[in-house]
Amino acid sequence: MYQIGELVQYGTSGVCRIEEIVQGVPWLQKDTECYLLVPVSKKEEKIYTPVDNDKAIMRRILSEKEATELMGKASEIEGPAILNEKQCESVYREELYSVDCSRWLGLLKTLYARKALRVAAGKKVTATDERYLKNVEDRIKEELNLVIGKEKTEEELKKLSSFTK
Repeated sequence: MYQIGELVQYGTSGVCRIEEIVQGVPWLQKDTECYLLVPVSKKEEKIYTPVDNDKAIMRRILSEKEATELMGKASEIEGPAILNEKQCESVYREELYSVDCSRWLGLLKTLYARKALRVAAGKKVTATDERYLKNVEDRIKEELNLVIGKEKTEEELKKLSSFTK
């Protein structure tokens, strides 16, 4: 069980703070305990999710040590294999919604490499690649900025893009 005040990575909402554990949310049974989550980047938004919800994809954000170790291993992380263009979006979606930072880094490496190849060939980056690149970058930046700071995050992501060249 998570505690009030903890920061968690929650589904597609990004990093959220657990503001309260409440009961009596109108659309659920009145004895159901729920986390009241507030996204760090959208403080006006409120999300309720049952404490015992097995379907909710949620994890504690990385500690500074975990983030530093993960970024230290970034060059070794493999991205997902894209066998054909038709499967791109389903692979990207699966990686992104996993809320697993190492899978996000792998996806980011794949997207950076695909972008570099297309640009080198004089082609535009696909809209799908561009959308997922922005989305996964935003997710990683949001979490790492909180954990290791903005400057260090930018430095680490710059290194990451160089691994793909």
